[in-house]
Amino acid sequence: MLLSACDDSQQTQEQAGQAQAVPVESMLINVQNMDISEPYSGRTVAYRIAEVRPQVDGIITKRLFEEGADVKEGQVLYQIESSSYQAKLDKAKGDLQYAKEQLRLNKRLAQRYKALHASRAISKEKYDEADSNYRLSLANVEINKSLVKSAQINLDHTQIKAPISGRIGKSFFSEGALVTNAQSNYLASIQQLSPLYVEFPMTSQEALSLRSNVSEKSSAQDSVKLMLDNGVEIESPAKLQFADMSVNKNTDTVTVRLEIPNSQASLLPNMYLRAEIKTKADVDGVLVPQKALKHNPKGEASVMVINAENKVEVRPVTTKQMIGNQWLITKGLTDGDQVITVGLQKIRPGALVDATNVNDPQTNK
Repeated sequence: MLLSACDDSQQTQEQAGQAQAVPVESMLINVQNMDISEPYSGRTVAYRIAEVRPQVDGIITKRLFEEGADVKEGQVLYQIESSSYQAKLDKAKGDLQYAKEQLRLNKRLAQRYKALHASRAISKEKYDEADSNYRLSLANVEINKSLVKSAQINLDHTQIKAPISGRIGKSFFSEGALVTNAQSNYLASIQQLSPLYVEFPMTSQEALSLRSNVSEKSSAQDSVKLMLDNGVEIESPAKLQFADMSVNKNTDTVTVRLEIPNSQASLLPNMYLRAEIKTKADVDGVLVPQKALKHNPKGEASVMVINAENKVEVRPVTTKQMIGNQWLITKGLTDGDQVITVGLQKIRPGALVDATNVNDPQTNK
């Protein structure tokens, strides 16, 4: 009877102890070697921008494009009244023909006088005059050729063409407007949208780290992830460039540039984008849910871990940065540690817990 009573008492105590264990959820720590991505924000910039300007004076008779449409290099955009330029070209061609005829006559006369001078039939002065007129005629033909070429260029410029391919914006001049080649206002602007630039600032140290990291990779595309402002990832390879040649001495920043294909021209200039760029490589760390960390008034971080006796311990940790909704921890945790992620409000240091392991957010296993 006494032994039975003792056994019952021990069983009751064990059951009571088990009842005191607080149910929690935990994750098993697996320290990994990983790259660090830094978040940046920037805006898109057109690959090329060209202002459409007149190169001759005149009245616009036609606008030959739709505002907001895609245009091709060399496409006629405006027509300037051309009759006066055609007349100047016709006159220049006539003057050239006259100069050629004068050259033909003076050449024949110079050849004749040369023979006469050789036989002493005329004076040297007569021959020199004929030869000089011939050479002046040669020069006059070349002058008139250049005048014809210039008149042809001016006539061609009455057709204002697209200097680049891209998307053309609003037209600031309409049919009937007088334009000049010296005016300060452009007629319209064209922006090349494919490819497209994305520019954003980063510190000089971050830029050096990024350059070093990318140089060790076969492709910079693996180092960059672009997202719209709403978080949707842009499925487009990005080529990393460095736009600035020097560091801004006031802010210690450089402007870094990405180039993306934007083949569908879905992104427009001055759009706000977010970028995640790998600026550091080969860092040993672990990702822990944000809710698992606590910070004291000094800003020092700690997590609750489960020891070999299934009791709670406070573990100081060193955090590097936030990645999504998780903290990257680089010091304080080792492989096999169990970090409590759910039930923190019900426990305190030294409390007995009954832990259930959940998926590792790093591997989803």
